[in-house]
Order: sequence, then C-alpha cells, then structure tokens
Amino acid sequence: MDSVVIALAMIGVAGVGAQWLAWRWSLPAIVLLLVAGFLIGPATGVLNPNALFGDLLRPTVALGVAVILFEGGLSLNFQRIGGVEKAVWRLVLLGAFIAFLLGALNAHYIAELSWPSALVFAAILIVTGPTVIIPLLRQARLERRVSSLLRWEAILADPLGALLAVFMFEGYLVYHGDHGFWVLAVRAVAGLLIGGVGGWALGRGLIWLFVGGRVPEFLKVPLIFVSVMGAYALSDLVLEESGLLTVTVLGLVLGNSRLASLEELKRFKEAVTIILVSSVFIVLTASVQLGSLAEFGLEDLAFVLVLLFVIRPISVWVGTIGAHLSWKERLLVGWIAPRGIVAVAVSGLFARSLVEHGAPDGERLAVLSFAVVVATVFAHGFTLGPFARWLGLSSHSGPGLLIVGASRFSVALATKLKTLDINSLTVDRNWGKLRLSRNAGLANHYARFFLKRLRTNCRLRIIVFCSL
Repeated sequence: MDSVVIALAMIGVAGVGAQWLAWRWSLPAIVLLLVAGFLIGPATGVLNPNALFGDLLRPTVALGVAVILFEGGLSLNFQRIGGVEKAVWRLVLLGAFIAFLLGALNAHYIAELSWPSALVFAAILIVTGPTVIIPLLRQARLERRVSSLLRWEAILADPLGALLAVFMFEGYLVYHGDHGFWVLAVRAVAGLLIGGVGGWALGRGLIWLFVGGRVPEFLKVPLIFVSVMGAYALSDLVLEESGLLTVTVLGLVLGNSRLASLEELKRFKEAVTIILVSSVFIVLTASVQLGSLAEFGLEDLAFVLVLLFVIRPISVWVGTIGAHLSWKERLLVGWIAPRGIVAVAVSGLFARSLVEHGAPDGERLAVLSFAVVVATVFAHGFTLGPFARWLGLSSHSGPGLLIVGASRFSVALATKLKTLDINSLTVDRNWGKLRLSRNAGLANHYARFFLKRLRTNCRLRIIVFCSL
C-alpha cells in the first residue's frame, strides 16, 4: 500500500513539475514529460507501473484517455471552426483513409510486419494525439485557421483510428474463423450507434437536466465525470474502443450548448486534463522496458522516417485538394502530426491480442508506437513554432478591441475592424443578440459576468461599450 501511494505521489510531482519546467524554459511540455517518465522508469528503475498496478494499469489509463478526449470534444465549438470545415472533414475522412492505406504498405514492406499486424497498426497511426497537439498549439500561437484545423483533426481522428483498428482486428478473427462475419457486423453497427447516437442522447439529457435546474450547481461536475466514465464503459462492453467515440460526441454536444456555467466547467476540466495528460504520459513512458527498446532496428527507423516525410505529407496534400487551404497551410499541416497517449495505449492492447491469436510479430507494435511517439513529439514539438513563423502562419497580432454589447453597430464595427486586420471580440450576456455576430463569422462570447471575462482577456486592451 505504501509503495503505491509513493508511486502515485511521484507520478503527480513528476508530471506537474515537468509542465512547470516546460513553461519556465519555453519548451514543449510533452518533451519534458517523456524525459521525466524515462528517467524515473526504464533509466533508473525507480518506478515500474506494470509491477505496481498490475491489471489495473490498462483500465486506469483507458479512463484517463476517455476524460482527456471528452475535454477535447468540449473545447470544439462549431462557431470557431472558422472557414476550415471542408478541410477538417476531408482531412479526417479522406486524408485518414489515404494515411491508412499507405501506412499499411509501410508497416508491411518497410517494417516487415505481417499483414494482420500491419493493418491494425496503420489504423492506430491515423490518430494525431490531442494530448500532444493541444499543448503545442497553446505554446506556438498559430493563426486561427491552422490552429482550428490541427485541433479538430487531433480530437476527431483519435476515436476513428481506434475504431478502425478494432475493425481490422475483428476482420482478422473472421478470416481465421474465430467468429462469423455477422457477429462482426452486428457489433460494429451496435458500437457505432452507441458511440454516435448514444453520446448525442446522453449529452442532450445532461443539458435538459442542467437547464431545467434539476441538478444543483455543486453536482454538475461530478455528474459529468460519472457520465463520461459510464458511457465509456458501456460502449466498450459492446465494442472495444467505441467508448472513445462516445465521450468525444458527448463533449461536442455539451461544448456547443448554451449552458450558462459551461465556461466554469471548461476551466475545471482543463485543469483536470493537464493532470491526467501529465500522469498518463509519465506512466506509459515509465512502463517501457529497456530490453524492448534494444530491439529497435534499421527497418523500424526507416518505417518512422517514411511515416513522417512521405505518408503524412501525401495524405494531407491529397486529402485537402479543393479544401481552400493555401500551400503554406497545407505544408505546415503536412508536417505536424504528433502521436500521443491513444496510440501507445491502443497499441499495447492489440499487441497482446494479436500474439494470442497467432500473429507473433504483434509484440513489435508497442515498441514501434513508442518510437513513433518519441520521434513525432521531439520533431514536431521543437519545429512547430519556428516553422510556422517562417511560413508566416504565427499570430503576431497586437492588442485588439473588446466590444461590449451585440448591436447592429457592433457587427458593423467588428466587420470593418476585420478588414483592417484588427482583432475584436463582441461580448454580450444575451445569447440571442449575438446571432448577428455569429452569422457574420465574427469572434463573439456569451458571458453573464463581464468583469470576470475582461480580467482574463489581457490581449484585448481597448474596451468599447456599444450597447447593453
């Protein structure tokens, strides 16, 4: 018992400490988290999560990932997608499909994996990792269009990649006669229905409870936490990893609602997510065995290089044809694709399952996924900011205008400011009055308490009271 308590404390201190050092030194936080996990794990042997937590390790990490993806969905507001809707869907669907096909060829012919392992691993690598990309975006300060595109892709691609990996594995079982095709079809349909429709219905149910005053303020956050964990567990009973889709849809529904207390919930969730991301990264890195890393060969290095420099750029450039992106935006997005917690966690799951069902090279998935995470985190973490500045895609805007009160004059003023490349944010405590601003595609915020919002918008120095 004492050793587990000490380990938990060590994980928390190492994770939050790495985040603080990253802030102090202006470094990518994920890089320091990987270094910290490696130092207290395989390098020194101080922490061995597999021995300490045993069978509880994977479900604990899975629940952490579920909460992280829910928070990511909560941060996705359809009003802020800002002209890249077409690019997002093309990248998540067409781009991901191209990446899957090329990734399978890469895994089979370059990394020399068998076809079952190659197909499963290629599906896993569709994900780009919100646990990595969101902290990088916060630090790099990209222009809004590129930032929105990378954020939406990271959050939406995670559950899709995990589900595709499940379908590839289940298809392998059907091919070998472990169960029939109709079993796979029924489970797939049921998993997608629970993930999509179930997540939406649960979100609408929570909104109904909150808006009607049927839940007191102090119980809202606990109820959301319980709902996320329950939805994830129920979905996974029907189809493994479908819970990731459920919690993402749930977050999207709540994030695009008109709940008055949504901002407070988002701030609390963000704090919890920072702790979870830090802890899970520390645990997963500390779980890596030095003996496994020693097996990393030249074919594995070639696999990673092809993934970074060939597959990602091709999938982005082909997938975003006709998506109204500039060549600079496509070049930046084609380079930035860091993998994170979901890739490592799902790879570990299927590594054991493939070995148990006659694919011995499935054990290599865990090593390859960790190599991809380390390579992409370091490569993209250190180059995102400088590359974006070189392409002129960083946000260097100065102080903007905060317009209090959403009137016709406010919209006209904000529209004119936009043509002059001056940032503005229209704030009103009446959701209906903000309709004109939303329809015009202008930045707006629904806030019941102006003063609290004004204190947090340090970049908006000039305040204009147009109407209340």
